[in-house]
Amino acid sequence: MIKLINYIALLIIALILTFSCTKDSKMQNYFVNHQSDNNFLAIDVPASVLGIDTKDVSDDVKEAVSSFKKLNILLFKKNEANTADYEKEKTTIKSILTNKQYKDLMRFKDGKTMVVIKYLGTDVSVDQIIIFGYASDKGLALIRVIGDKMDIKKVGKLVMLARSGKIDTSKLKGLRDMF
Repeated sequence: MIKLINYIALLIIALILTFSCTKDSKMQNYFVNHQSDNNFLAIDVPASVLGIDTKDVSDDVKEAVSSFKKLNILLFKKNEANTADYEKEKTTIKSILTNKQYKDLMRFKDGKTMVVIKYLGTDVSVDQIIIFGYASDKGLALIRVIGDKMDIKKVGKLVMLARSGKIDTSKLKGLRDMF
């Protein structure tokens, strides 16, 4: 009887681990599979590299900064030789993002550039923010903002912090220049 109870407990733990680890497996696999793809430039940026100045900011902003862990960035620079690959990758990413686990945060279009922002989690406990941008004449960017229980409202304050100059965005100049 004890063996049966132990077996059931092990089975339950294995199932919990399996389902919790596959929460974002398609997106994670996409990043892993394309890091060595010649069409992509892959960049991993830990939060510490951004040099976020938390002096003279509110407690909400400090909390948002502490919940932010890193950025995973994939950039695809489109040219005449890789147009078919660009279309294929754009379609694949769009397909991944149609999964119901990704909640819409924002969409906007600026000229030829389209940007979609989605997140995983709840409004007050976000694990990831996904930013997907593409422009038919430039290429595409896929960015995962990975954190720990990020609050959407507080993350918005981080954006305001970047605009105020307290985040050194010069380290991301190449990304800005692409779009």
